[in-house]
Amino acid sequence: MEQSKFKDHLIVPDILEEAPQEICDVKFSASVHAMLGNELRPEDVKEPPSVKWPAEKGAFYTLVIADLDTQNPEKNEGEVQWQQYVVMNIPENNISRGKVLSEYIGAGPLPGTGLHRYAVVVYKQKGQLQPKEPFYSKADGDRKFSLSEFEKKYSLGKPIAANFYQAKYDEAVKELYLENEEMKDKQENQAKVPGLPSV
Repeated sequence: MEQSKFKDHLIVPDILEEAPQEICDVKFSASVHAMLGNELRPEDVKEPPSVKWPAEKGAFYTLVIADLDTQNPEKNEGEVQWQQYVVMNIPENNISRGKVLSEYIGAGPLPGTGLHRYAVVVYKQKGQLQPKEPFYSKADGDRKFSLSEFEKKYSLGKPIAANFYQAKYDEAVKELYLENEEMKDKQENQAKVPGLPSV
């Protein structure tokens, strides 16, 4: 049974109380898919994936992609995750029309931390929400958060669909951090110039 993979990788019960009924379709490219714990290269997940789930007409959804092992893959008990991508108020399956709270960043596990689990989780909202979260651009470094607290804050309930993959450090991660540092420096320099809009 597909849902048993969530237990095999301790996503249930460490992060989610139970496995969702649906497995969302997660494609980074025509040949790169997340599929219940398969290992993907950071090089192949640099750009946000296409994510599809069984959506009801007129309904709104929240999508969260999170690194579940931001501290230590062997000791993480669910207290802290790292948000890779957060979008709320998604009409049906149209992510591009949702409200982005955290811009997408690719997998960035640190050297020596082994395989990290990256969960893709979808919640059905009770209606349109008014999120009160800080906006995270690609350059923002501290993205720690609690998925369980986020669920409670917005009364999201249990996820209706999910999937996950795993990734470990490689040279593409070094490039990711360098790109983010360059973007951060650019934003800081622009902020010092009066009248110049930030990126």
